[in-house]
Amino acid sequence: MAENQELDSDKETHIYEVGFLLMPALAEEKLLQTFAAIKEVLVNNGAAIIGEGFPKSRPLAYPIKKFESTFFGWLKFESNSEILTTLREFLKNNGELIRFLLVKTVRESTVTTPIFFGKSRSRLEKNNKKEETPIGPKMTTAELDKTIEELVVE
Repeated sequence: MAENQELDSDKETHIYEVGFLLMPALAEEKLLQTFAAIKEVLVNNGAAIIGEGFPKSRPLAYPIKKFESTFFGWLKFESNSEILTTLREFLKNNGELIRFLLVKTVRESTVTTPIFFGKSRSRLEKNNKKEETPIGPKMTTAELDKTIEELVVE
């Protein structure tokens, strides 16, 4: 009975997403070939491509394998779990890849825009603009010197 459940769970499809970092020195033609090869591995093994992000040049937050920038791309696909080992091996053996991440996800796009809870810049500028009120009548240099001497009493 338990064996039947395991077999059924292997045939059940799930949504996965693979994100990958490619070498920054790749020519556009080689970039296209590498992206197509990853898609081909998925399609040839029965995966249905749901979404994709063609690799775009991105700066890295910190150096990875001595690279400061990379091409980041992603693919979202629906498949059973059997394809994961094949895909993992292909990505590990691909010389153009720096890193990859394979995750189980949901079908819906979950991209959210950042929410800013602080004051907007225009509000800050309005609050910082204070009406300039004259403090008093302007003093001449002689009057100013006399006032300073009165304040500095030994």
